[in-house]
Amino acid sequence: SLGLPIFTAIMAYLLLGELMTPVRWASFALALAGVVECSGIRWGQVNLSSSKYLLGNLLLFLAMNASAFYNTYSKRLMRVYSPLEVLFRSYCVVVVVVVMLPIAMFSEPRTFAEIPHFTPVVWLCFFILAFFQYFLAMIAFLSVLTRLEAMQVGLSNYLIPFFGLITAFVVLHEHLTISMILGGSLVLASTLLVTIYEGRPVKRPALGGSPVQK
Repeated sequence: SLGLPIFTAIMAYLLLGELMTPVRWASFALALAGVVECSGIRWGQVNLSSSKYLLGNLLLFLAMNASAFYNTYSKRLMRVYSPLEVLFRSYCVVVVVVVMLPIAMFSEPRTFAEIPHFTPVVWLCFFILAFFQYFLAMIAFLSVLTRLEAMQVGLSNYLIPFFGLITAFVVLHEHLTISMILGGSLVLASTLLVTIYEGRPVKRPALGGSPVQK
């Protein structure tokens, strides 16, 4: 997950011609430091090369790149289609129906036989996930993508661990540590830096000497 905004930046450079600025480099550095501080990674247990974990790491690497490609290429699609059209045609039809449904039917065939026995609570959970995460959140993401560059929007993925900690604190009453609060503050600062500070209007002097807005 730490690599997703980085892969998005690479895709944005290759597909959209976007460039890294000094502000973006600083934002990425702050965000990486913040997420590492939040996550509590035990570096002694990290293993990226063992044959036991190599296939899983490779699949995660491919998945992150696929997600980065989707997020970046969607910006090009929205030059022609609306965010709702992009979400329905690409995400719902291609990703869910064409790709995920056959995999689910192959790997978990018994689950489909249990559908008639799902309780109302299970259906409510499905609805909450479908509406808030896979519809509302994606529409908001794609709408923001029409206004900001893909690199800027990609950096916002680092806010997921930050809000995950807050949600765990409120809903599950988990304990917040000083390192979590510090890391979350760094992530939030990096996002504000790349979206608000870099996106502010630039003033340039007019011919008569008075400043004008770009």
